[in-house]
Amino acid sequence: LRVLRWGRPRIASLLCLAVWLVVAGCLVPNLFFVTTSTKGDTILCHDTTRPEEFDHYVHFSSAVMGLLFGVPCVVTLVCYGLMARRLYQPLPGAAQSSTRVRSLRTIAVVLTVFAICFVPFHITRTVYYLARLLEADCWVLNIVNVVYKVTRPLASANSCLDPV
Repeated sequence: LRVLRWGRPRIASLLCLAVWLVVAGCLVPNLFFVTTSTKGDTILCHDTTRPEEFDHYVHFSSAVMGLLFGVPCVVTLVCYGLMARRLYQPLPGAAQSSTRVRSLRTIAVVLTVFAICFVPFHITRTVYYLARLLEADCWVLNIVNVVYKVTRPLASANSCLDPV
């Protein structure tokens, strides 16, 4: 309730614009990293970047993951945790209301959906990049790659599941 004054339309618009600019600024370098190269008569489309630039891409991608996943994850956990702690505290002389219980359930569902959608993707992505960086054998790399690609849609599914 202390931050309700931040809910003014002008401040909210500026905050949204700032978030969009930060995200766009973080993702623009992907346009330069994700490229194609030729191998004989074949054109190779690189999922991340050319093999000779991969170590630079991993460092860039890790920094972006920390900023665009790590920071929002910490903020989400702290804010929802504080809300849940406040809702869980009993009011003097009052029974636990159904509204409070529903709010606590909603917080649990939102955090569960967040974890199911984003954590597997970021873990498998990190493992995939490390396996490539450490030049794991082809069998391991293929398994990790498949698991990584299976978890990719989960990150997008969050946008569909949150409103529900």
